[in-house]
Amino acid sequence: MAPKATTLISRFRNFLRRPVHSKLYLLSLVLARLKAKFYYRNVFGAFGKGSVLFKPTLILSPEYMFVGRNVFIRPGLRMGASVADPEYPPEIRIGDNVAIEQDVEIGATGRILIRDYVAIGARCAIIGGFHPFLDVHSKVPVKDRLGGARSLTEIGEGSVLGVGTVVKMNVRIGRHVMTGPNAVVASNLPDYCLAEGNPAVVVLKYDPATDRWARPAKSP
Repeated sequence: MAPKATTLISRFRNFLRRPVHSKLYLLSLVLARLKAKFYYRNVFGAFGKGSVLFKPTLILSPEYMFVGRNVFIRPGLRMGASVADPEYPPEIRIGDNVAIEQDVEIGATGRILIRDYVAIGARCAIIGGFHPFLDVHSKVPVKDRLGGARSLTEIGEGSVLGVGTVVKMNVRIGRHVMTGPNAVVASNLPDYCLAEGNPAVVVLKYDPATDRWARPAKSP
């Protein structure tokens, strides 16, 4: 028997030995990969090889979304792009080898860049736009007003957003940054740090001069 046929038979036998819940998961993974190949690659701006998107999801205007290779997105994602200014179309760009856990919300009227090797914990939100509310005399409901077309929100390479983290519009998170659970990131974070709280503040930072992590000095 040819080696390839032997390998396939061996894999099939291993599959049959697995418990039912494991079989169902593997079958769902196969279906997700097929949908990615034959559907998502045709409706997204780009959808890279090896990437999967598990249902249920709500995807709005996928033509403005660009997903890299080997991106793993668990169920419950709500990702939408809305045009606030035709001269500045929205863009959601997800790099390679990104992991997005369940029930994450990503919305943009501007640009959102998620760099390579980022991990986004469950129930996080990345906000790339806003609803202008100051004009109290407008007949347009606040929920239907769109702003932030020129905004840029960025998550740096290798960073991890802890469970429930909220990243506000126009925030830039550096490389190799970790946020604590339920952090609200309202201002930029530097490379190589841990940030916690609401609003999130840096509580630990890597010092390349000493090759150590240390708490930042407090202001006098």
